[in-house]
Amino acid sequence: MIKAIVLDIDGVVVGNLEGVNFPNPSINIQNALHQIMKSGISISFLTAKPSFAAQKNIEALNINSPHVATNGAVIFNPVKKTIIEITPLETESVNEILDLLPKHIYISLFATNEYFLQKHQISEITKKYSSIVDKKPTIVNDFKNVLNKEAITKLNITASTSDDHTIIENVFSQLKNKVDYTWGTHPYIFPIQILNVTKKGVSKKMGVEKLSQYMQVPLENILGVGDTMLDWEFLNICGYKGTMKNGTPELVAKFDFTDPKQFMGNHVNEDGLIDVFRYFKLI
Repeated sequence: MIKAIVLDIDGVVVGNLEGVNFPNPSINIQNALHQIMKSGISISFLTAKPSFAAQKNIEALNINSPHVATNGAVIFNPVKKTIIEITPLETESVNEILDLLPKHIYISLFATNEYFLQKHQISEITKKYSSIVDKKPTIVNDFKNVLNKEAITKLNITASTSDDHTIIENVFSQLKNKVDYTWGTHPYIFPIQILNVTKKGVSKKMGVEKLSQYMQVPLENILGVGDTMLDWEFLNICGYKGTMKNGTPELVAKFDFTDPKQFMGNHVNEDGLIDVFRYFKLI
């Protein structure tokens, strides 16, 4: 029996139709979420987005539960205005990454309440990503100054081309014992890929495990819904699994749709999450 639901935001709850399901969920999705909450089932978001970006979606829906942001590095309840737990990157690891990556690679540093971009990297990506998180970056001349003042919870490293993707992969092959990292994207910037970098051990899997503890709901009673391989690490440990037709081929290949506890809904822009909820008889 499903007792709690854990949802990725981008590509699951939010799509890319401005004013319809972006930057906030569609009216149909909002109504479905409220109906489920009224039935006593807990709903939490589990997202790679920073807490200040996820906060706006959560506050708009008034979901009074613990949520996980920044790919697992921040656990918080914005309705109660509380930060439950923060796990920042080690400064030494961030410095090493910055030294190894070529200067043209687009990098954002995330603290709890803001994110930072170096002045020479302002581009069209900046405008698009600002729309996703509904906040402009704090522009700095040198990241090293930021590291002296802020606890960094996540790095976003952007690959706009296959060459950049290869460069980034080669750098992180040297760092796999020091940090955790996974590729993701967003319907609004696809096919641009973003590498989410967190402290070693921090992940969406860790996030859902902690949500399970906070909510006192066994993992076998949690429905998880995601749309990229970044989400499989937490979907894999949920008793019930859902994805969407906009889910990446790599993620969809992980599903076994002969299992009645696994289901694919329609595209996010067709409110596919509602199909998932109906299949599991939640609405």
